[in-house]
Amino acid sequence: MIKKRRSIKKSKKSKKRKTNKKYTTKKNKKTYRKKMRGGVFWDEQLSADEQILTDRSNSQPLKINECKQRDKDDKWVNIKYNVNEIPFDSDLAPIKIFKKGSASLADLENGVHNFILFWDETNKEYILTTSFFNAFEFATKHYMISKRLGEIVPPKFILSGEIEVTDNMPTKFHDTSSFFFQSIGTNFKKGFLIHYLSEFMKIPENKELADSNFKEFKEKFWEDVFFNKAEVDENHKVVSLAPKKIPEISFRKKSDFRWYFDKQVDTMEKLKRHLKSEDKENNIYYHGGPIIKYIETITEIMNDAFKTIFSSSAISSAINFEYADRLKYGNQKDKETFYEDMCKKNPPYTFDIYDNEDKCLAGTDKIGDVCS
Repeated sequence: MIKKRRSIKKSKKSKKRKTNKKYTTKKNKKTYRKKMRGGVFWDEQLSADEQILTDRSNSQPLKINECKQRDKDDKWVNIKYNVNEIPFDSDLAPIKIFKKGSASLADLENGVHNFILFWDETNKEYILTTSFFNAFEFATKHYMISKRLGEIVPPKFILSGEIEVTDNMPTKFHDTSSFFFQSIGTNFKKGFLIHYLSEFMKIPENKELADSNFKEFKEKFWEDVFFNKAEVDENHKVVSLAPKKIPEISFRKKSDFRWYFDKQVDTMEKLKRHLKSEDKENNIYYHGGPIIKYIETITEIMNDAFKTIFSSSAISSAINFEYADRLKYGNQKDKETFYEDMCKKNPPYTFDIYDNEDKCLAGTDKIGDVCS
């Protein structure tokens, strides 16, 4: 039987924590704890082993040199720039930073935004950064946002992905971001699965099955991860499991969790070793949020973060995120619209044009630029 997430008990360490004598009543203790710990979902309701923050250090390049072919004349445009030369507040690709008490929903224009949700471990608060999506994600890819922000934001983050805003109200989001995997150590996706396996193994019958018939244990674990709608009879006994649609899952060999799970893992030791592995080549990536319980958790985190950050807004209570594997970009992916917008800047920001890709990459014999 599939069980709902159980409330996580405080760790022994937190139980032993000393408090000021004046916080003696049950009510005051609760208030004191919330004041110290932030009083938000991430810090209050997730257990310590679920609070997996991702180190945003990575080795992505600062100098970009990409060539894209134009649809209207088959010429090649060189998208060349240095990420370090575009400050976080540059009009070319501004990054917005939102904190509780200094944020307005009106600052989120309609459309799709790249986002990174940070957790400030010192002040116990969410910090949200966003940048409006454009055709080339010019200086706005997640690792670029991170580099451009430098030490302005915390060294670790919870999630990164995209949000869709309609009528200045955030409505949908996803967590598709290679930034998860390019950063150092275990990310929240993988950490969640490690935690879930640990919780699953606490059920005696599952532990016994793992020891006696690991193949059958795998099938049960996989079923419990992916199927969460149970049909019960009048005695509340589970009679069948109804599958729930799994959003976007990539089956790339040697980088997909399902592939490893089905083909490579035949003992509990191997499963634990793969889950804990920090080796990029052997890491188990389950891209696109295929695990239902994980999706429910990050949806709750996003709703909590936005309601907390934008609490001063009169309509903050109406925020209700929905996880989506695809968002509507409209003309935000239109290259010519991007060129036109960049040419309207003061001063204009232009890109050189070449006859072919080789000349474009080499930067030789340009024939013009997009603004002329």
